[in-house]
Amino acid sequence: MSEVPLNRGRDARATRRWRLAHARKTEMRPAESALRRRAVLPIYGGIVNFWWKTCSNMLGFLLSSAMLAWPDIALMIGAYLIGGLSPGYWLVRLRVGIDVRTTGSGGTGATNVGRVLGRKGYAMVLVVDLLKGALVGAAVHALGTPTVWAFAAAFLVVAGHVWPVWLRFRGGKGVGPFIGVWLILAPLALLPSLALGLALFAWLRRFSLAGLCSLIVLPVAAWCATEAKSAVAAACATISLLLWSHRVNIRNFVADRLQGPAAPPAGAPTKPQ
Repeated sequence: MSEVPLNRGRDARATRRWRLAHARKTEMRPAESALRRRAVLPIYGGIVNFWWKTCSNMLGFLLSSAMLAWPDIALMIGAYLIGGLSPGYWLVRLRVGIDVRTTGSGGTGATNVGRVLGRKGYAMVLVVDLLKGALVGAAVHALGTPTVWAFAAAFLVVAGHVWPVWLRFRGGKGVGPFIGVWLILAPLALLPSLALGLALFAWLRRFSLAGLCSLIVLPVAAWCATEAKSAVAAACATISLLLWSHRVNIRNFVADRLQGPAAPPAGAPTKPQ
């Protein structure tokens, strides 16, 4: 008879202790949440304020440099769409019936097309990619586009080649349109990169890597050739984009340098000493 009241008493005491602890936690939660809000909100506010001021200053610089007109907007949209036209993809699709992005490096540019169609395919795609950039440069001169928007279009034609909207944003590396548009807008800016690229190719024996390394002098050459801040900004943005699109090539080169030459398979004939 005495066990039932004893158990009930224990349960009641445990229930009271749980309610007391829960009440204390409930009382502390508003204070803790307020403290967290006071500590975290200024950080988020500072980040948002920083980006807002940065974007506002950049937009103000662009608008103060040249007023954006409808022909300029049409030119930049057209530059992106023209850059997105991928002759390598359609040429391989018509000749072989496969998606060139599933082979080789996964790009639609001349180098990857050459792996499938040979030298003729490489030459055809390279010429068309160069003409895409040259067409945008010729449109800039024909419309009398301000320098700011001219080099913005030069960047967008390369971005369209790398991220073509027609192919779900999976395109080529961007070298062909880059050379084509800069040959029209600022040909003298490419000469130092060309000389440095040839020297590096003789040492590295890798054309793409030598070309990427040679772009380090492009911003300085662009300033000397045009004396325009927009040209330097476009050069830096284009270099960043080209490095990103060639990230696999760079990673493979670094891995080869760190690991050294691969060992020959077992049973392979060796060269006589």
